[in-house]
Amino acid sequence: MPPKECNAIEDETTCIFDVPPVFKDKNEQETCEKIIDALTDEELEEAANTSYAYFMSNDKSNDYRNNMALKMTRRFLRAEKGNYEKALKRIQCSLIFRKESNVNQLRLAFHSDNSSEDNSTCESYQKQIISETSKQPMIIRGYDKENRAILLKYRRSDPSVDKESMKNTHLHIFERAIACTEQASNGKQEKIVMILNYDDFSRANTPPMSLAKELISIFERNYPEQLAYLVFVEPPFLARTIWSIIKKFIDPDTVQKIKFVSGDDQKLQVMSPLIDKEQAVPWVIPGGELSPSFDMEKFLYQKPFHCDYEKAGCHEN
Repeated sequence: MPPKECNAIEDETTCIFDVPPVFKDKNEQETCEKIIDALTDEELEEAANTSYAYFMSNDKSNDYRNNMALKMTRRFLRAEKGNYEKALKRIQCSLIFRKESNVNQLRLAFHSDNSSEDNSTCESYQKQIISETSKQPMIIRGYDKENRAILLKYRRSDPSVDKESMKNTHLHIFERAIACTEQASNGKQEKIVMILNYDDFSRANTPPMSLAKELISIFERNYPEQLAYLVFVEPPFLARTIWSIIKKFIDPDTVQKIKFVSGDDQKLQVMSPLIDKEQAVPWVIPGGELSPSFDMEKFLYQKPFHCDYEKAGCHEN
C-alpha cells in the first residue's frame, strides 16, 4: 500500500515512519532483518535515531524503530555488496562513531528547546559552527527533482582551520541536509545533493589535503548510500588535480557520482535535467530563481533543522 499523504503537522512523522524500506529482493530483506536481530536494544535505538524524524518523535513504537533501523541497515548492506558480516561490523562501528562524536547533540546545537541538554556543550558547538561557516559557508537551499535536499558549499575565505570545528560543522550540516530530504520527501528519499562553488577559488585558503581526506573518509564510512551526486562548479585546474589524488581513496561507486561543470552552457546541459530553476541559485543554473544572497546565522538559528533556507513546505518549530 502506498504511503498516505501528510496533510497536518501531527501527521508528518507518522507518514515518514510508515514508508517502508524498499529492498532489491527477498534475500536483501532477510539479510537486513538478520542484522537487526543481531543488534542490541541500544544499538537498534541508535540505528533508528539516524532518522531525524524518529530522533525527535515521542512516538517510538517497536514497529517504527525497526522500520527506521532497517533503512540504515539496507544502506550499509548495499555499501558492503550484500556481505552480512562486513555490514554488521560497519554498522556497529558507525554507531560507536555517532556516540563518540555526539552526533545527536550536534543536531540540537541550535534547537530552540535544548533545556534537557548540556547547554555549555550546545554553546560550544554553536561557536564552532558559526566560526567555521564564517570561513566557508555551507547551507541547504532547495531540492532537486527527486526531492533531495541541495547542500551548497562555498569557497573558503580563510586559511585557518580548527580540525574539531571543521569536523563538527560538516557533521551538523550534513545531518541537516539528510533531515531536509527526509521531511520534504515524507521519508521516500534518503540521499542529498552537494554542490561546491569554486568561483574565485584561492589556493592559499585550501585546507590541508590530509584533513580533506579524513573528512571524506568519515562520511564514506558512516553515511553510505546517502550522496545522490556531488557537483564541482567552475573548478580550477588545482581543484581537478586535488580531486585526481583524493579519488584514489574513495569508493569507485562514489567517484561515479561526481560531476564537473564550467560555463553557462555546461551548467544548463548537466544541471537542468536534475534541478528546476525555481530550486536553484544562479551560479548553479543560469536563470536560477533563488536569491544568491543569504544570512548564514539566520539559517542556523531560525530555520528548523529539517528545513532548507527557503523553508518551503516546512513548519516553524
